[in-house]
Amino acid sequence: MKDFQYITNAHPSYIENLYNDFTKNPESVDAEMRKFFEGFDFAVSSGQQASAVPVNGTVVGSSLDKEFAVYQLIQAYRKKGHLIADTNPIRKRKDRHANLELSFFNLSDADLDTAFEAGKFVNLGKTSLRNILALLQKSYAAHVGVEYSSLNDLNKIEWLAKAMESTFHEPLPLEQKKRILQKLNEGVMFEKFLHTKYVGQKRFSLEGGELPATANRRCTNCTYLPFCDSSEFVYLLNGTDSSGGLVWLGNDTLVAGQTWSQVSAVAGFNQGLLFNCA
Repeated sequence: MKDFQYITNAHPSYIENLYNDFTKNPESVDAEMRKFFEGFDFAVSSGQQASAVPVNGTVVGSSLDKEFAVYQLIQAYRKKGHLIADTNPIRKRKDRHANLELSFFNLSDADLDTAFEAGKFVNLGKTSLRNILALLQKSYAAHVGVEYSSLNDLNKIEWLAKAMESTFHEPLPLEQKKRILQKLNEGVMFEKFLHTKYVGQKRFSLEGGELPATANRRCTNCTYLPFCDSSEFVYLLNGTDSSGGLVWLGNDTLVAGQTWSQVSAVAGFNQGLLFNCA
């Protein structure tokens, strides 16, 4: 999956020229685009009729423009879906001009039940625009806003896109929800203990930071990290204050029963704790 910014807002004639180059020499176009055009040709040869438009002696259907419109829609949701995410339960979200309406991509409700090869960009294969749109809204415009297009690492972008569009939006099992609630309660109780034990001392509350607290344990478990080769940590840098670090320890954020031999400030960081797990 690549972010084809050079064609995302391109004029249809440019897309047709790319297709012409592909028909003359498939190796002359990007590998991902080659797969896309191959899928389009297969769809046409399988009976999908296109409204033919001759360009420089090569016939290119209007269906190709529709395919790219759907691709543009997918890319737009990945970049700006968080702007329409329903993250505020109190008031209606402000209009951030995300421009994610179908009409912005020259699509309409009449296209909802049309099957598009572009569905393979969200791992759905050839499927209807309705299914593609439902997945995009569930992945990027539900109750959690996601934005990762500013990353420079293509591998990370691809991994995040796959995660967001496959399992991220799936509801958690009931037992896992209970576990999260239990750990949040333990964190709050530990804070109350610190406040009672060290009266008047500066501390930083868990209030407002519940979401990161629920993610910490999962993030520090190597079984969930595709880029982690070891089953154990030797050092873990926690970029927080000392009180926040204590909440990490007391709340069993990491592996149960883990013994920490050292907690120390990290040189070069304004705030941070280095946990020695060895």
